[in-house]
Amino acid sequence: MKTVDYILDDYRQMKNKRHRFDNLWQEVAQRVDPTQATFNTTLLNLESLPQQKFDSSAARALPKFASIMKSIICPRTRKWSRFCTTDPELTDYFQEYFDEVTETINKLRYSNRSGFDSAVDMMFRGAGLFGQMPFFVDDRVKDGIYYRTFPMSSVYAKCNAYGEKDVFVRKFELDRRQAIEQFGEDNLDRQILDCKEIDKKFEFIHYVCPNEDIDNRKFDKAGMKYSSYYIDVASRKIVSVGGYHSMPYCMSRLDIFPTEEVYGYGAAMQCLPEQKVLNAMMRITMKGAEVSADPEILVRDDEVVNINQFGIAGSVISGGIDSDGKPTVATMQRNINFNYLEKLRLEFKEAIADSFCINLLNILINDPSAKTATEVMVKKQEQAVLLAPMATRQYQEWAAVMALREFDIHDRAGRLPQMPEDLIYELQKKENRLTIEFESPLDDAQKSEDAIKMNRYLEATTPLMQLFPEIATVNDPIEIAKIYAKSIGIPAKVIRKDADIAQAIQQQRQAADAERLLKAAPALSSSAKNLAAANVEAQTGIKLI
Repeated sequence: MKTVDYILDDYRQMKNKRHRFDNLWQEVAQRVDPTQATFNTTLLNLESLPQQKFDSSAARALPKFASIMKSIICPRTRKWSRFCTTDPELTDYFQEYFDEVTETINKLRYSNRSGFDSAVDMMFRGAGLFGQMPFFVDDRVKDGIYYRTFPMSSVYAKCNAYGEKDVFVRKFELDRRQAIEQFGEDNLDRQILDCKEIDKKFEFIHYVCPNEDIDNRKFDKAGMKYSSYYIDVASRKIVSVGGYHSMPYCMSRLDIFPTEEVYGYGAAMQCLPEQKVLNAMMRITMKGAEVSADPEILVRDDEVVNINQFGIAGSVISGGIDSDGKPTVATMQRNINFNYLEKLRLEFKEAIADSFCINLLNILINDPSAKTATEVMVKKQEQAVLLAPMATRQYQEWAAVMALREFDIHDRAGRLPQMPEDLIYELQKKENRLTIEFESPLDDAQKSEDAIKMNRYLEATTPLMQLFPEIATVNDPIEIAKIYAKSIGIPAKVIRKDADIAQAIQQQRQAADAERLLKAAPALSSSAKNLAAANVEAQTGIKLI
């Protein structure tokens, strides 16, 4: 069991190590989403933050980026994660069980009280801003599974030797009533219990780490894979000790550094130089537009002019002209090239949009030459190639961790169908384990390469079959249909199993044979009749009519 001193010292070290990221993330948040700028301040002091936003290009691109990531990684309209085993044959044998598990988990994931949709949207927004956003999955006794994201400023993480995040610390604040409700009066310090200020907040941390003293013979916290500690920071007191059978936190990185860094790199961080320049340009442009519309007035230092009438339509300005009828005042002339500034502004806006992957949506829109199905698939494949690195990390560091956590929660709560005994026996073997397969529009686009090759092959060989029919014997039509269906994303449940296909082919052949016999029956009957008549005539000399 960890001690308070060990946990608080580990927490302090993680905060110090991440200090350089906090400063960068604070600057990014101030320019893109000030509500997330809580690394060096609190939400109560947001109004005092310096006004950094003179251009909202990045701020408007952020929700679009989150929508893009949701649509290509975890679209609500399809079951994008499926449970299976590492042995394909074993998965096929128990396919009905895995389909039922996938259906149940997908239904619970998108239930009204789970909060999955909003949590995922916030997670991808955080990924666009900071490169990652903490994601939390847990179970409530009455309401079932629920999903949450926490501010990036409140969560710290460490990796094990394999680069997997296995230690998380989350800092949060509770008032007296909330602390009593969560931890109970007996576990809290007197400083909290005796507090008379209703709104006063007290700092706590949640520390989750691997259980190094796990005892698999026990069913309480001692037998859980991860240990959980809640600590009152001010009193340095552990107020709750528990555990988890699976890691409740996950934090996937959008982009990674070449070094072994725990934290990732976000789209807003990538285009921070462009944001700075664009903000400066907009500030200068706004100032130039203001002085152009309302320029400074130049007068002689010995001239007396009624300046209070400047800018008022129809006003009479005394002293505005001299005795010769020449103006005694003039406006400051500034030669500001607004067209050049606008050209630069559009270039920087394009760079920001590219960082947030907005331009990938326009690959098909901006290229009207893509008309055939093959050309459209090629364009989608280009999208997949560009998005694959980011999406793969989301699957590995977020979706896979979350899905196994979901399975663990629902299985222990008795919400999943009973696992077959034979499957339990097979999963106990070292070579077999439960895993996740992902099916999404991005995955379909990546698989479409086989369909593109198939189209080109058939387009080239079909005309030749008219001249050389033996070419058709090279192709296996059943395999062509199966590969093509899989590569364009046809659901597996509508494709027959190999045994069912063989049975259907056999039935078709039998039906075809029966039809041929039926068509040949009149001719056979006539032949038999003629043969019988010939035999009678040969034997008796009587000709049958």
